[in-house]
This record gives sequence, structure tokens and C-alpha cells, in this order.
Amino acid sequence: MDKLINFGSQLLERALQRGFADAEVAIDSGESQSIQILKGEIDKYQNSQSRRVSFRGTYQGKMGQAGSEWIDEAAIDIILDEAMGNAAVIEEEEQHTLFRDFVGENYLEVDGFRPALAEVSTETRIAAALQMEKTVLGSAEVVASDWCGTSYGEGSTLLMNTYGLKLTHRSNGAGGHVSARAVRGGQTKTGGEGWNGKDWSDFDPVKIGEKAVYETVSLLGAKQVASGTYNIVLRNDAFASMLGRYSSVFLADRAQKGLSLLAGREGETIAAECFTLMDSPHYKDKEVPFDSEGVATYDKAIVEKGVFKTFLHNRKTAAKDGVKSTGNAGGRGSIGVTPMNMNVMPGTQSLDQMLSQMGDGLLITDVEGAGSNPISGDFSLIAEGFVVTGGKRGQPVEQITIAGNFFEFLKNIAAVGSDLREDCLSPSVLVKGVSVAGS
Repeated sequence: MDKLINFGSQLLERALQRGFADAEVAIDSGESQSIQILKGEIDKYQNSQSRRVSFRGTYQGKMGQAGSEWIDEAAIDIILDEAMGNAAVIEEEEQHTLFRDFVGENYLEVDGFRPALAEVSTETRIAAALQMEKTVLGSAEVVASDWCGTSYGEGSTLLMNTYGLKLTHRSNGAGGHVSARAVRGGQTKTGGEGWNGKDWSDFDPVKIGEKAVYETVSLLGAKQVASGTYNIVLRNDAFASMLGRYSSVFLADRAQKGLSLLAGREGETIAAECFTLMDSPHYKDKEVPFDSEGVATYDKAIVEKGVFKTFLHNRKTAAKDGVKSTGNAGGRGSIGVTPMNMNVMPGTQSLDQMLSQMGDGLLITDVEGAGSNPISGDFSLIAEGFVVTGGKRGQPVEQITIAGNFFEFLKNIAAVGSDLREDCLSPSVLVKGVSVAGS
């Protein structure tokens, strides 16, 4: 890190010498390992490293930016030349500014790097992947595992500017994922399961494999249901997928461009009272202590008990709206707005209890397709899952389409489950009156 700090200091000093009013440098470094298994053998094994310098600076009243993968004193003037050239062609009236009022920011002390995870051997990771595949292929109806592997990655960030800001953050994480392909009576279904985390002891390759088999084989024999209006339970991973399609409606830069129907609606009820949506940069094992501009992050409610509380802001969008940044600047060079860890606060009911409350309807376990419009909120998505009768899961369902409007969908949530899934930060939800197109 000392070498990177020295390079960053040289770059900032040289920028001021060459006429920049102020300057910022971010250096992101990382390394990763990916192992893929096929038919009991290593199919792919890859180690990679990356390092990227991102520079921003105010030159003749405009914010110029440049980047490089070359970290050497000889690269400094090349980076600055590019930034000066980019500043000259900027036509945007509203300029980003660099963060100078950081004194007093409450930066979270984050231990995002787990040494024990870094010490897990390659042989152990290979053995885990082999075990996942072996478990999946042990099912009589599974004919293949089209993808199986483990991964590990670690990264560090250094952010400095000419106002004295200097921040660092280091983190690591691992994962394991496996797919299954099952056949019965001429019908083929694919599914999978995975794990992501920082504690290798939490990773059980046998359980992951068994879950992948269950997720796949249970869908064999799926049929369409009659078109109509159904109450549905959208399982945690499926609801996370839908929420991700519409996360942009909560971003201030989108609203300021007229691309969010929530513009100007802070304080309004936009969802059911049981629904609370957070952005939680300090969520366990996913901590992000500062954003891309160096603003300290904090947990905040975007929607609280159905009421829309705030857009997510970077410093530029916050200044335009006359509010403080929420610590959600994202990207390098061209700074945008991004959620850190968007999560739905869990309720008190288990999935089985929500199915019982619903009585008759559908349990949706997967949604796919490009039929979602974050501007209008309209969606039409291919879905699969199960018929629910008397609160019990029954016949699997395929080739159906659920349709509606995301904003109405939020208002029609009748219950939020307690089954929050850690990797997608969402529980299941019960939604009334959803249009379903089937047979």
C-alpha cells in the first residue's frame, strides 16, 4: 500500500503543478481465483490480478478525468494530458466537485478482509467443487451439471485528493455454485444453487449440491395454469430479482433526468405498510465504509413502512436537490449513483406460514425475461414455480407470465417473510391480485 500511496501523492502533486485547481486519485487493486469442474476433472483454472488508477481534477473550471492500468512515474503526465483533454470537451454546465468537507465524517471501522479465508488452500477449493458436482450427479434424474465451481477474490481501494482526504479499504470473499440438468418423460429442467461469504466453514458443498438437485427435480412435470388473477408468494430470490430490475427508480440522478416516477414524491405512501426497503452499507460481511467520492456511508431507509423517505444521492445530485449526500456515489471517473446493499427488512412469518395465509395461489420461484420498464414500472416476466392449494405446495408450474406495474405491486404486498436470504438480502413476499397469463 505504501507504494500506491507514494504514487498517488506524486500524481496529485504533479496535477497541481500543471494547473489543476484540485485533484483526486483512486487506485483499485484486486486478485481472484476461479476453478471450474466438469465430469470430475478441472475444466478451467484461472488466477488473475488487476490494478486501475482513476484520476479526476478541476482544470479551467471543468472536471477532467482519465484512467490507466500503468502505475509508474512515467505514466503520470500521460494521465494528466488525457484528463486535460477530456476537460476541454466537456459541455455539461453542472460540474462534479471534489470532496473537501470530510473532517468530522463518521467513517466506519471495517474489517472486510478475513485472513482465514485467504488461507484456504486451492486444493480445498477444488475438493469442494468436486464434492458439489458429485452430489448433484448422484441423483438418478440429473443427467448433467453444466456448471460447477468455486471462486475467491480480494481487493483494496485507495482514495486520495489534494484537500487531504486519504482513505483505504480492503476486503475479500469466496463463493461456490453448481447447476443441475434433469430429465423426465422428455421434459428437461435446469436449476442451481450457490453460496457466497467470508467464512469458509459456512460453505457446505453437499448441502449446496442437494439444494441444486431439489430446485431442479422438483420442477419436473411442470405445466401451465389457466390465465387469471392470482395471489402469489414471490420467493426471496425471485423477489430480489424483480427488485433489482427497478432499483434505478430510487436513484436521484435518474429522477433528476425525469426517468423515475417517484420524482417529487418523498413523504408519500408508495408501498404497503409492511414493506421497508433499506440501503445498508454496513450490513454484516458486506460493509462499505465510504463511497466513490469519499463520503462516509450509513444505513438509511429508502421506504419505511410504505412511505418513500429518500432518493439515494451522490454529492452532485444532493447539491441540486439541496440535501446532503447519502453516501451513494458509484463508479470511477464518471461518478454516478448506486445502491450499496439494498435490502428488504424481514417480517415475522416463515415461507410456510405465508403460503398458509395465502391459501390458494402460486409460489413463484423464478422470474426471467426483458419485459420490465423501470421508467413506467410496467412488467411482463416469464415465471415458474408451484401451485399452492390450501396453503400447501403442489403441482410445478412453467411457461406462465406474470404482469403488472411495479408501483402497484409494492402497494399490494400483504406480508413480508422472515426468510431473508443473505446473498440477495431479500425475504419472500405475499402479493395479492397479480395478473397471470397461462393456458
